[in-house]
Amino acid sequence: MNDATLHIVVTCTNRKRKPVRRSLHLRNVPGEDVEARHREWLNRLRSEPSQAVPAPELYCGDHWFVVRDLAEKANRLHCAATMWIASAGYGLVPWESGLVPYAATFSPGHPDSVSRSSDPIRRKQDQEDWWRLMSRWEGPTSGKVRSLTELTHKNPQARVLVVASPAYIRAMHSDLLQATTNLLNPDALSILSGGLDAPEPLKSAIVPCEARARDLLGGALTSLNVRFAARAVEELGVSVGSRQSLATWAKGFLNECRPMPMPRRQKMTDDEVRDYVRKALSKGEAASCTLLHRAYRRSGWACEQSRFRNIYRQVTGERP
Repeated sequence: MNDATLHIVVTCTNRKRKPVRRSLHLRNVPGEDVEARHREWLNRLRSEPSQAVPAPELYCGDHWFVVRDLAEKANRLHCAATMWIASAGYGLVPWESGLVPYAATFSPGHPDSVSRSSDPIRRKQDQEDWWRLMSRWEGPTSGKVRSLTELTHKNPQARVLVVASPAYIRAMHSDLLQATTNLLNPDALSILSGGLDAPEPLKSAIVPCEARARDLLGGALTSLNVRFAARAVEELGVSVGSRQSLATWAKGFLNECRPMPMPRRQKMTDDEVRDYVRKALSKGEAASCTLLHRAYRRSGWACEQSRFRNIYRQVTGERP
């Protein structure tokens, strides 16, 4: 690593090009204790007979299509740009790592989520613990950096750009704090994320990506962060590694975007919502109340979250 190194960290995606064996769906790893589940998860990864796939070829979907575009733009920068992947299933891994197909995520409410807790405080702690445990594992390739703390310790003059959702930033929270301490220049760490409210000193590192950026970038909200990052790399070049430069550019870019119109959702009766839940579950469209509520709202219908949860519990027999 040299002094001009720019590290770009992106998150993985749930969609894979290869089928995932049942044993490597995190939902099928029993228990509530994070350390016990993590030990079992690593045992399954180590014993998995499937052939490893280079990470850029493993993932797919809109998000990953844009990530690969971002990687190509980063490779054309006149500096040493290095891509990293933040994965719930593997931890921090280099871009070309060989990974077996798996299903694990930090996103709350997902069947393969790291945390099974409905309590936000407990869930955040579970996420941080899981990331910490991942950083202690040697990973798919021994001898490689396994955390942002280690990365910045080895190269304190580097610049780091993290492009991730709030759930992944929360999981990496302690790691990011230590990375900030290791860097000689605090302006050298930038976090590009949307809808994230973090305490200091991470709050100062956040460059917000707002939904109105879709006005000029297009695409789905799930890939907006990486679209924003790809445009920034394209227009800023090596200056994307400076938080001040990135924040100034982002503010100007967002000022050119029109505000997103508020969605007008149609209200439904309890019976209609109940019927929607029954039909969706029978088709296997969602496995949790949270995911189903998101799908419901995306369909253009209105139902307050607590009301939807009560109806969901009535249909499934789930206890409060």
